[in-house]
Amino acid sequence: MTRDSKGMTLIEVLVALSVLSLLAVGMVATFRIGHRTYDRVLKADRTYWDVLVAQRFLRDALESAYPFEPGAGTSRARGLDGTAERLQLTAPGRLADSATGFRRLSFVLVRRMDGLEDLVTHSQLDRNGASDSETAAAAAGAEVLVSGVKTIEWGYFDAQGSVWRSTWSARRPPSLVRLRVEFPPGDSRRWPNLIVAPRITDDANCSFDVVAQACREPQS
Repeated sequence: MTRDSKGMTLIEVLVALSVLSLLAVGMVATFRIGHRTYDRVLKADRTYWDVLVAQRFLRDALESAYPFEPGAGTSRARGLDGTAERLQLTAPGRLADSATGFRRLSFVLVRRMDGLEDLVTHSQLDRNGASDSETAAAAAGAEVLVSGVKTIEWGYFDAQGSVWRSTWSARRPPSLVRLRVEFPPGDSRRWPNLIVAPRITDDANCSFDVVAQACREPQS
């Protein structure tokens, strides 16, 4: 007894191979598109987190900025001092960096070889003005907060005059501090305007005036 067996014809084999080839091409194209999309998403996520981390660090420093009373032998109080492109302040050290005590932070622009600039912070121990020198600040540890920026602009809101100022050197900190960052054309990063209200207005050791209900201004 014999059993008839019927195989695939040549045309059927060619059709099956053609279908498999089309499926393979589609899978490769889908993989490439998915890989490019993943790279774009990963890049966007990385730049987003870079901006987020920088803004979080700046917000913490500005919120905790501490205004010192004048030290011995000087009439100049020490707190938040800034211009449109530079800012200095004193704030508690970060526990994540094992830093204790107050630190003097300087936020400056450093020009790069490609013509862009980096927003860099210098940090050093602050003993109520003992470390207030440009030389010491330049020698302190540096950390790049935002790289490859075109311009930055600090602003300081004066509540008494209800106006934004480009410089600040008063004993008390401004009501608000604003930082605008502009990236070069073609850069996908976005910097939402950072606006922070410093929480500490006076040194705990200030001379308090019970009549005015405020700290006495230092005498020149």
